Amino acid sequence: MLKPEDRINNKKELKEWIKYERTKYPCGTLKRLAGIGELAILSRHQELLRKTEYYSNTKKKVRFVLSKLRLSKIQNKYSLHIPLNC
Repeated sequence: MLKPEDRINNKKELKEWIKYERTKYPCGTLKRLAGIGELAILSRHQELLRKTEYYSNTKKKVRFVLSKLRLSKIQNKYSLHIPLNC
């Protein structure tokens, strides 16, 4: 588990994480949105994971619940189970 200062605590950090992970899983925007290919699925999962972490850490309860449901759907469909704040 990460220390509170190592978690995503503001919008700027969230954008930095998403930008970093888009370079880690490079695929076109259209492929990513359509979910075509392995990299597109991983990219979409990572982006949704980081947003869910942000909503959890900033206590945005409604957005967290909605985001967690979407994340669970992807995780169960593709067997990608990564806990929050890892």
